[in-house]
Amino acid sequence: MKKYMIILLVSLILSSCADKQKEFSSITKGMTKEEVIQKVGEPTTKRDILVAEIWKYDLADRTIVFRNGEVYDIMTSTEARVDSIESSLKETGRDVKEKLRQTGDTLDSASRRLKEKIVGDSVKKN
Repeated sequence: MKKYMIILLVSLILSSCADKQKEFSSITKGMTKEEVIQKVGEPTTKRDILVAEIWKYDLADRTIVFRNGEVYDIMTSTEARVDSIESSLKETGRDVKEKLRQTGDTLDSASRRLKEKIVGDSVKKN
């Protein structure tokens, strides 16, 4: 009897997981946040980043990325972490590139001023 109870319990757990998988398989790109909530419920956590909103569903091991209020991507947690790292690296690269451009502009400006000062001083001596 105990053996059958364990089998029944395991079957129920597995079937509930399968239902969650089916629900997430019905999520498609372009769906609104309201549509997602109707299909799979509220997320475990929500996180806003600069260009997207990340909804994490821990039990289903899924992460839904929204951009402009619509589903942009659906990922497993591992994919979400990789995507987040890639996004951070790209953003850091853009920041570094901009800072280098600003530094170059500052050096160019200082160089021009120094050159003008040297030329101005040599004209005054003559």
